[in-house]
This record gives sequence, C-alpha cells and structure tokens, in this order.
Amino acid sequence: MVRTNQQGNSKMNHIVRRAKIVATNRPKMILFGALIVGGLLFHLATRVPSAHRLELEKLRAQVSSHRSVLASKDAMLREKENKIQMLEDKLHEAEAKLYEAKAAREDLQKKLDQASVRQIRTKVVQDVPTPMPTPQPVYTPDDRKFGSSGIDLVKRYHSIGQKGATLWMTGFSGSGKSTIGKRLEEVLIADYRKHTYRLDGDNLRNGLNSGLTMTPGDRKENVRRVGEVSALFAEAGVITVASLISPYRADRDRVRDLHVKKGLPFFEVFVDVPIDEAKSRDPKGVYAKWKSGEIKGLTGLDAPYEKPNNPEIVLRSDKMSLDEEVREIIKALAQAGVLTATENTPKWYPTLIPPDGGMAWEAPKMSTYSIAAANDFPKVLLSDIDLQWVQCIGEGWAAPLKGFMREGVLLQTLHYNSMLVDPFDLTGDANFAQKQTDYDDYSTKLQLGDRVDMSVPIILPITAASKEMIEGKKTITLVAPTGKSVAVLTDPEIYDYRKEEVICRLFGGIDPDHPYIKEMMKGGPYLLGGEIELLDRIKYNDGLDEFRLTPAELRERFVAAGADAVYAFQTRNPTHAGHAYLMQDAGRQLNKMGFKKPLLWLTPLGGWTKSDDMPLDVRINQHKVIIDEGMLPKDTVMAIWPSPMIYAGPTEVQWHCKSRRNVGARFFITGRDPAGIKRSKAKNQMNSGPMIYAGPTEVQWHCKSRRNVGARFFITGRDPAGIKRSKAPGQMTPGGDFYDGNHGRYVLQTSPGLGEMKILSFAKVVYDTKDNTMKPPDKSRKSDFLSISGSTMRALAKKGAPPCADVIPSNWEETKPCVPNGFMVKRGWELMIEYYQNPKDQKWIGYSRMMSEPLIAPSGHFEKKGIFGKPSFTLYFKDAQGETISPWHDLALYPSGGEEGRTVNMMVEIPMGRMEKLEVNKETEHNPIMQDVKNNQPRYYRYGVPFFNYGMLPQTWE
Repeated sequence: MVRTNQQGNSKMNHIVRRAKIVATNRPKMILFGALIVGGLLFHLATRVPSAHRLELEKLRAQVSSHRSVLASKDAMLREKENKIQMLEDKLHEAEAKLYEAKAAREDLQKKLDQASVRQIRTKVVQDVPTPMPTPQPVYTPDDRKFGSSGIDLVKRYHSIGQKGATLWMTGFSGSGKSTIGKRLEEVLIADYRKHTYRLDGDNLRNGLNSGLTMTPGDRKENVRRVGEVSALFAEAGVITVASLISPYRADRDRVRDLHVKKGLPFFEVFVDVPIDEAKSRDPKGVYAKWKSGEIKGLTGLDAPYEKPNNPEIVLRSDKMSLDEEVREIIKALAQAGVLTATENTPKWYPTLIPPDGGMAWEAPKMSTYSIAAANDFPKVLLSDIDLQWVQCIGEGWAAPLKGFMREGVLLQTLHYNSMLVDPFDLTGDANFAQKQTDYDDYSTKLQLGDRVDMSVPIILPITAASKEMIEGKKTITLVAPTGKSVAVLTDPEIYDYRKEEVICRLFGGIDPDHPYIKEMMKGGPYLLGGEIELLDRIKYNDGLDEFRLTPAELRERFVAAGADAVYAFQTRNPTHAGHAYLMQDAGRQLNKMGFKKPLLWLTPLGGWTKSDDMPLDVRINQHKVIIDEGMLPKDTVMAIWPSPMIYAGPTEVQWHCKSRRNVGARFFITGRDPAGIKRSKAKNQMNSGPMIYAGPTEVQWHCKSRRNVGARFFITGRDPAGIKRSKAPGQMTPGGDFYDGNHGRYVLQTSPGLGEMKILSFAKVVYDTKDNTMKPPDKSRKSDFLSISGSTMRALAKKGAPPCADVIPSNWEETKPCVPNGFMVKRGWELMIEYYQNPKDQKWIGYSRMMSEPLIAPSGHFEKKGIFGKPSFTLYFKDAQGETISPWHDLALYPSGGEEGRTVNMMVEIPMGRMEKLEVNKETEHNPIMQDVKNNQPRYYRYGVPFFNYGMLPQTWE
C-alpha cells in the first residue's frame, strides 16, 4: 500500500513537470496539458483514497465501540456518585441525630443529677432504655471563666470594652454573606471602634484551608477549622465574622456547641435569599459554570443546603438594603452586650446610646430614708440653682456623677473638662470618685480608669454656719427653698471654695456683672461634696411638671415611638423659622443616612436664666404651638431640661451635649454661638491671661516635656508651680462678645468623650425674601436675604408688629414695620407680643422654681392675693365680720383666754424650716404680710435652714 502510493506520486510529479514545460514553451498546448493533469488527478483521487477509506471505516468502528463502553462506564459512575451523595446525606443526617441524641442524653443526665427524690430518679432511669455514662466535658467551668489563656474572660472583655463573639454567616453562594460581612467589619471598626475580623474564602483558601477541596468530607473539615479559629478569636475579645456556605446543619451546630461550652457568644446569621436570586447575582460565576457542566455539586442545586432551624439573625438580602442588614446585626450584638462588655443590656440599646460611664453605670435610686427620717438629720439649705443641680444629679442627667463634686473631681473638671471613672473595677478602686479626696495618695492606678466628659463644675456652696452645723456628720438632708426635704447627702466632704480659680477656669476671665458669676459670688466660702439620693421626685408645682420627664421616662417614650434614632435640639429662646430649618434639615440628613424614623427631641432649658431671657412658661407654650401648627414634626417630643444656664460658651455647650447623650440621643444639633453672651461694661474685669507659675496647669507641661524625652517616672511634691496671688487686677476690654460665635460648635465637634454621639453642625441661617423661608445664605444674591437677630425679633414683638404683606418692603432693614411671613406661626407670634408688651407681669414663670402654699393659721380669717413666692403675694388679715384689719395695730398682743405674760400672738414672717422671706408691710394700708422683694425678685433667708420662727408681735415693732 505504501509502495503503490509512492509509485503513483512519482508518476504524477513527472507529468506535472512536463506539463509546466509545455505550458511555458508552447502556449498553444495549455488547454491540452490541463486536461491531461486533470485526468491524472481524478485517477489518483479515485484510486488512492479507496485504500484509506477501508482503514477509516475500521477506525470509526473502533471509536464507536469505545464510545459505547465509555457511555456505559459514565452511567455507572453517575449511579455510584448518586449513591455516594445519598450515603453522605444519610451520614450527615445520622450525625445530626446523634448530636441531638447526645444533647438529649446529657439533658436527661442533668435531670437525674438534680432530682432530690429517689422515686423520681428511679422513674427517670426506667424511661431511658440503655443509659450511657455522661461523657467528660471538653471544657471545664474554669475554662469557661478563664478561657484557653487562663485570663478571666470578664476582666478581659471589660478591659478592652467589648466581648468577643462569632457571627456565623451561612447561606447560598451569592446570597450576600461576604458583602454584608465586609460592610459590617467596616462599620464596627470605623464607627464603633470595636476590634473585628472577617474570615471567609478570600483569606482562608490560600492558607489555613489551602489543601481542602469541595468534597463533603473537606467541607466538613473546612467548617471545623474555621469554627475553632473563630472560637479562639472570640475568646481573645475579637468580634469574628465567619462567612461560609456551611450547608450542613450538624456542622454548624458543632461550631455553636464549641462556643457554648467555652462561654462565648455565638450568632448564627442566616442570609436567606431565593436560589433564583442567588443565580441571577452569581458574583463568582459558579452558577454559570454549573450550568455549562464545568462544575458539579453546587450547594442549592445538585448538592443539599440545610437551612438553620433557629438562627439568631435572619437577613432577607433580596428585601433589605445593606445598611438595614448591618444595623440588624449591630442591634443583636448590642442587645447581647457584645459592644459594651455588659450583661442585661437594656432594650433601648442601640437605638439610644449609653450614658457616660457606659452600661455598667447604675442610674441613681430613690433613697431608702423616709422624709420624716431625713428631717432628723442636719440640714443644708439649697438655692434655686442648687435645687436644679440636685435634679440633674439625682435623675441621671449628669452621669456618671452621683453627687455634688468632691474636690478631686472638681479639679479634674476644671483642668481637663473630664473626670475619671472605673465602671468595671479594673483599678481595684471603682468608687474612687465617691471617696474623700486624698492628697497623700499618689497611686498611678487611677490613670487606668476611663475619662468621660465633665466640663462644668456641679458644686454646692455652703455658709460658715452650715459648715459648723454639719461637720463630723455622716448623713445630711438637703432642703429646697420652700422648706421641703428633697435629698440626702452621704459621707460629706467640705473644702474651700476658691471662687476666682473656679470662675477663671470656667469662663476664661472674670466679669463681675456676668449673671452667673454674680450668682457664684453670692455663695458661701465653702463647698460641700458627697453622693446624693432623692427622697422623692422633684416637682415644682408651677403647672409645667407634665413637661418634666426623667431620663428613664424619656427613653421609654423614645422606644414607644418606634424611633431608630433620636436627635436633640436645645433652646432657651422662642422657636422661629431659623430654628425650625435646623431641626427639619437635621431630620432630612438622618433620612439620607438610612434612618427610617428619626425622632426630634426638643429640650427647652428649664433652669435658672438671666432676668431678661424669655420666661419658661412663655417658651413652653410657644413651642407647643409651633409643634401643633406643623412647623416641627408632629411626633416631636418636648421635655424640659432641668439644668441652670451658665453662659460659659464652648465649655458649657459640652455639658449641653453630654446631658442629652446621657438620655440616649445619638445626634445633637448645634448652631452658631451656643451658650454665648455679651460682656458687661464693668471696668474691673479680670482676664485669666497667659499663665506663668500656673500651678496644676503648668505642672502638666513640666511632666509632658520630660515624657517626650523618654522618662518613665516623674517626681512631684506639694504645690508644684504655685505662687501667691497679687492684689492687682488684670484688665479686660468691656463690652463685645465674651466668646467668638464660631468657637462653641468647633470645640463641641472636636471635644473628647462624645462616644457614639454625632454632632449635626449648622452655620448661620437667614431669611430668603424670594420664598419666605430660612436657609443658609446664597452669596450670589445677597440682597435677597434678611438677617433677623434676636434683638430685632424682640423689638418687633414689643411694638406688636403685624405680619408683612406678600412682598417684603424694600426698606425693611431700616424701618422694620412688620414681621416677615413664615418667620413664626401666627399664634406663636401672638404669644411673643403678649410677653414683650407685658414683661413685668407677675404671672410669668421665669424658670423652674419650686412653688408652695404659705403656712396660714387655720383659726384666723385671711384674704390671699397674688402667687406665693412671687413679688405680688399679699396676705390680708380679717376680723370675724370679714373686715380687713391691721395685724400690727388691730390684733391684741395677748390672745383671749391666754395667760397674760406667758402667751402672745405673733405674725410669723419666716416660718421654721422655710426660706421665703415675708414681712409685715408698715407702709401699705392695713399692713398686710407681703413678699420681701429686692430688684423685683423675691428674697429668701439664705444663711441656713431656719430652726426658729421669725416674726413680729402686734401692738409693737418687736
């Protein structure tokens, strides 16, 4: 066959050569030559391939035979694979049942061990067909407590501020496990500052699990390895996010059991999505490969997936946004105390944020003393401001402060705007803030505590007389100006009130006409520190108590409203469109962040304010109208904040923010110039100035500079960097702003101790005449905007300015004939006019001041006018016929039937235990008893709680 082909090929080549020669030399013979070549080619094509065809047919027959054999073997292989898969499924099912049986056996054994009656034990044993001995646990109770490293787990978690935990994310490929895990890891690290690590195929397949395949056995080993690593990470305090398909329930249950036995939090997170949705996503192309036949055994298609029976978290990733999924997981972690390292996490967390001092901080409790028992203790008189601070402390607004500041806490506040706390007793001295200040204790263990924000001094000044009365006593009763016992103070600490130091550090200078500084200067020369407990809820009886909600009540209100975030706004002014813009825009910002139901908390300041501020009751009524008429959201929660106003600018605004954080607000709105005030025109103002020989402040610099060189220890003695005061006052330019208007919000945004709270900061807003709204100014059309200051608003209200017409007058800035439309709702503006046209009316309630009824003898006849505790209060005496008489001239010195010389009538002007200073007025007709007044303000007896009745005798002036 080969020889024949060679002969044929040689002959063909010879003929072709001859044909080419002929074609070249004899063009006429081209057609003839072509015919000859074609004939030869046809001859070869019919003769040579016939031999090949026979061989080809044989080969085809062999291939067909081989294909039949392969098809038969493939069918057998598929049958075996199906049997193996069925066996694997049965094996996992058997393992799951075995696991459940072991759990049931252990449960039965526990019941046997706990049974106290032998008959019951016998019956239980009989119910078990083949009792088996209880296997030894893998982890002992000590392992649960101390973990593999031997460190107490609780102490470890408290030290790092979080618990370790495992989030086991299971679901189909393409369900979103890795996407959710990556976003969750980012949020926990960036927003919550929690140590978190994610385990999934990306960081496991090339290392720990590099030798594993997709066989059922390797899948099981994959889950086991990741489960062990996750448990070790969780034990170390890491929040571990394990993203694995992990299709078999028994494998996942073994991981859960591992965590349970080690006492570690475990969350099975089922990322539930229909298989068709997962196929449409196919981020890794596995479903496409399965469809083309490149891979087999894909979970959910030709391999089983066993859904969790009782997962801790279920995420429908086809119906939830990524942010919603992450918030759902964080909510579960927060509720389990993972984010705070605590147990018994309240139901309001994480919708509301923890107070300063963390979840371990215990809110103040009511005293166990009755008021009757407290009245037997030595008493200290409170001013209106003192009483407001008592409320702030006793209700939890000032957490973690539990009483009036001891000197050590005051020093921390003045120098650091913060205080040290140790809620988990990591220093072994958890209550050091509640102990007497010890200047001989130089232990550095206090530095291991946590610093929390505390920017303003919350102090209780007392007189020398009060100091003498309470020295050496262990329990003291605090008494309101009305004479009511409101709280007890324990383990008192008395120390000097260095007013100039406190004032300079709080305000940055001394202005003797600054309203709060004037109040501070009225205080006694000593300060009283110690922890307090309220004897009863503080009520002011002024008709506004319904708006005074405690932090606990506010949290309940927020939760009941279904809020997913609370944003707070403080005001001591009437609300106008500018304020409304800040609050409305803040709500819009939160919606953009993904919050579905942010709740506005309007918190008007209720404590002491300067005399020309708008009264509390006017503000409350105006806020109600603003809410009712839709200028603010209908679900706005309005509640009075009990603190006094200090007018301390950037330092005070940190306190404003802190106290709202202590209630749970996650966001705080701040605008321009919070807590600002003008300087007075007093000439004897003192600036704190640059400090040389600056005592505690300078010694921190001394220490810091040595630390920068590398010194580990620094020696200090008594009175470092101290110096005697001179008698020359420094000078400070009178007038102008006490603080720069931009400093407050800047300091607030950069202040330490904000925790989980976020600041929503706004610049100044102005009135747009084009659409009658308040908004940030547009520099491209400055002429369209009006700046309506507080003084302008007050002037408009005082003259009763009506609303403007549709078009604002072009000369409005010069004439101000009307109030621009939309600046304030109609009824709210009417309230403004009513007050500013009658500011001296005695009906107004300036701030929270406890009201009471006067003590009037039941046997007499009297006519009462005005309000007790107000300058208008007047009490007239009547005779039996109802005629007005003079207690000075018309009452007898000796009562009828009394023993002359031993019993006398007396008009009591200051009753025992009461502070209202009344007097028989000698200039008014009929000499009624009237409220003593100075500068149109009621006067009080401030030297201490009166232990006597003070008054005069009729017919005399004694």
